[in-house]
Amino acid sequence: MGAVLGMLVGERRTGRRPIPGGTSMNAIVTTIQGNATADATIFKFDGGGCRTSVTVAVNDRYYDVQAKEWKERKPEYVRVQVRRESLANNVVLSVKRGQPLLCTGRLVTQTWEDRDGNTRTELLMHADHVAIDLTYGTAQYAKSAPSWVDENTGEVRTTSPDAEDEAAEAGENETVHARLESHAGVEGELSESDLEALTEVEEPSYA
Repeated sequence: MGAVLGMLVGERRTGRRPIPGGTSMNAIVTTIQGNATADATIFKFDGGGCRTSVTVAVNDRYYDVQAKEWKERKPEYVRVQVRRESLANNVVLSVKRGQPLLCTGRLVTQTWEDRDGNTRTELLMHADHVAIDLTYGTAQYAKSAPSWVDENTGEVRTTSPDAEDEAAEAGENETVHARLESHAGVEGELSESDLEALTEVEEPSYA
């Protein structure tokens, strides 16, 4: 663990028991630069709200005077958490493994006991801002659509169920219009039974 010391905080999670007491210090507001070690994940609380997490590997280099070359230090791993719903949803939809990130927020240390009774400590950032680092690459910004967490799958969706139904209905209408247009130019008029056959929509099978 690096020399950065923050406020001890505890959070009840499966397999983790916060250590009570301890000395607290003011949290450090800072910016970290590193790469996502895995895709961002989201957790939805039963009482409402959500939390997105992603671990960021922060690498650093130093110049070895004797070897006259740059060397890599051991990476520090910081778990970045986002609780603001709009940002949490955008992060889980955007951040993938290996992407370079810039994260700004409150950096603290968290200590807990695992299932085996071992004391463990990690660096934790409560992030207010998460961005893609453009030092060595490019990205295209897109304003996000209203998003929500599907209660059945836990996935973040960018449209409401009603909007999805409307889109499906619009697709069916386009299909019907295309079928009608395919008969354009045919001599004579289509009978009422022909129109019904063309516009009939097959019921889905749930067997």
